[in-house]
Amino acid sequence: MKIDFFACSFFHVLHGFKRELYNIKNFHTHSEIYWENVGDDIQDSMNSELNDADKEDHESIVDAYVEELIYAKSISPNFHRETILVSLYNQVEFTLLRYCSLFNQEVMQQHDNFGKLSNRSALKNIADYLDNTCRFNSDSYKEEWQYLRCIKFIRNCLVHSNGIVLKNFDEIQTFCNENNHFNIRYNSIDIEKGAIDDFIGVLFRFFEKLDTEKDLFVRSYVAQYGAPEIPLPNGALAASGTSSGPQTNIKESP
Repeated sequence: MKIDFFACSFFHVLHGFKRELYNIKNFHTHSEIYWENVGDDIQDSMNSELNDADKEDHESIVDAYVEELIYAKSISPNFHRETILVSLYNQVEFTLLRYCSLFNQEVMQQHDNFGKLSNRSALKNIADYLDNTCRFNSDSYKEEWQYLRCIKFIRNCLVHSNGIVLKNFDEIQTFCNENNHFNIRYNSIDIEKGAIDDFIGVLFRFFEKLDTEKDLFVRSYVAQYGAPEIPLPNGALAASGTSSGPQTNIKESP
């Protein structure tokens, strides 16, 4: 069966998510700058008061500012990074599930299998579907996929145990050793500045590679079954000088 891939929803899903990644990256960058500026402002205010005060008042001045400093330099940025990581992973998983389900409907001409794929072990189900049905070469994005698996472990720690590592400790520790902005401190996940930028960078590479695999699949499919016959609009026929009458079809690769 000849398929007009460009008219398929699945064909555009990965590209659409990459556009969303740019928006998320910009939001995250502005948030990091905001908290850094807030922390610097609090520090400057405290230093100014210390310079103008007698030494015996220094301790009370520091005590008055210390809670604000902790929130601005540690608690609030960490909360932001944890929230971004959880939300971003959830969006990635949802996007891949939607992609596979649309592929199943539009290319395989079968049922909507979103619920089946997401029912249990969603990430493994996605990997199997991309391998076995989409015929993607998983070796091409093996490094990014392993990174995403470890992000899921970290996400699970944040969601289910307030960041405490109760499962997959060795894999998470290995991941942290290989990625400088992630750490385990006192058995809890610590997401440092730069970690979210790293995550987004990996996702850009990952989705680029998936798009490449998609293009290879489309070329292979067209080579086997042929390109669809796409009718020219009447206006295009008139502009080209072709007389009106029975509509002419042309073959056009997606």
